[in-house]
Amino acid sequence: MKLPFFLLFRSMAWVMAVLFLSAVWGCAPKTVQKPADDVTSLETKKPEPGAKEQETAALVKILMAEAQKLLEQGRVKEAFSAYNQAAALAPEDPLNDEIVSDIELLLAKADPSSIQTFLQMENLAVPQPLLLYWLGVSHATAQEYADAMEVLTRFVTDFPDHVHTSDAKELLDLIKQTTFTKDTIGCLLPLSGKYGSYGQKALKGIQLAIQDLSNTYDRNFTIIVKDTQSDPEKAAAGVDELNQAHVMGIIGPILAVETAGARAQELQIPLIALTQKADFPLSGDYLFSNFITPQMQVETLAAYVFKKRGITKVAVLYPDERYGRLHMQMFRDMVDEYNGQMVGVEAYDGTRTDFADSIQKLIQEADLYAETAYPVGEVSYSGTTPVTGIQDGKGNTDPDQVKKKDIGFDALFIPDSVSRINMILPQLAFNDAKGMILLGTNLWHQQSK
Repeated sequence: MKLPFFLLFRSMAWVMAVLFLSAVWGCAPKTVQKPADDVTSLETKKPEPGAKEQETAALVKILMAEAQKLLEQGRVKEAFSAYNQAAALAPEDPLNDEIVSDIELLLAKADPSSIQTFLQMENLAVPQPLLLYWLGVSHATAQEYADAMEVLTRFVTDFPDHVHTSDAKELLDLIKQTTFTKDTIGCLLPLSGKYGSYGQKALKGIQLAIQDLSNTYDRNFTIIVKDTQSDPEKAAAGVDELNQAHVMGIIGPILAVETAGARAQELQIPLIALTQKADFPLSGDYLFSNFITPQMQVETLAAYVFKKRGITKVAVLYPDERYGRLHMQMFRDMVDEYNGQMVGVEAYDGTRTDFADSIQKLIQEADLYAETAYPVGEVSYSGTTPVTGIQDGKGNTDPDQVKKKDIGFDALFIPDSVSRINMILPQLAFNDAKGMILLGTNLWHQQSK
């Protein structure tokens, strides 16, 4: 049976369309699906979360167990090596705390040489401050007190916030109480060199004080003296020598106090410096000072003048240099504090020998002050007794018959050396500046040449 032509044509067209679509699909990329078994296999090969940490923790525990076993066998160095490996692997918290605790048990049994070896170990994971602390403890246990003091002092200085710092300080205090000689005092003074005379005078005073102390408490106190020669390095070396002599404390030095003080603070030895520097004791807990400061002198002078003598009017004649300006200003402040009257202040050139100009200006200032404070017709009384002995040219010294010259002040403060005072006094008298109380500093405490 033959198909009609149009049906045959439609059938052929349909077949061609199918063949074309098949060809197109064959050229498109194909999606490959993996078997279910393969998917499951890949999932099991992925590392589970925290697996690496678990392996590390397990290894750390193995190392710690091995270290403990080695320590029980007395193999301290091998045990420390195992702990060091564990410390390198372990996280800081919380497992590392357990390692540190075990390491401290080991270090408590180790001798100083072993701990020194640990400190020199390569790839050291154990904290160095911990080793340094236990090294000091080990030295103390072995009664090697000098080494213990040195190591523990360095530990306290370098690691002030460490958990063992307070323990180290207590141990240092205990060592000092055990080792220092309670009846022996160290002394640092410049006994030779430029300032040797000052050191010799200070030494005589200290020796008298030690003798009095021994008599008072019926004990034989002794002093060990070191000559600093006013040299900072020798002063620091003297501190070291006195520390080795186990003195209970140190008196001095007079000069180079900063260097000696720093070393004494480092060694934690009480040091009383003979210095006027008010801020010196602030440098450390073991540092003190005991000396006549400018402020102390001026306060004492002011109390004597205004309270004991009842004087109200004072003047200052001072050298125009740092020392003179400092004391002048402090005395001025004390005058204000006591509600006194500063009637004149005048400076002079300390390099010269003629002070007449400054003295005359000072007297003029005092006269001007009197004219301003007390107009004509008024009289001021300072409360002091008139000084006799002023002559009127006829040899008459009767205070009722002699007309005295009022210089306007009853006390004169001259903060200068004896050598200059010896030149100033005759010139004061020549300019009729007489009858007042003269005030000075500790520079006056020496014999004039």
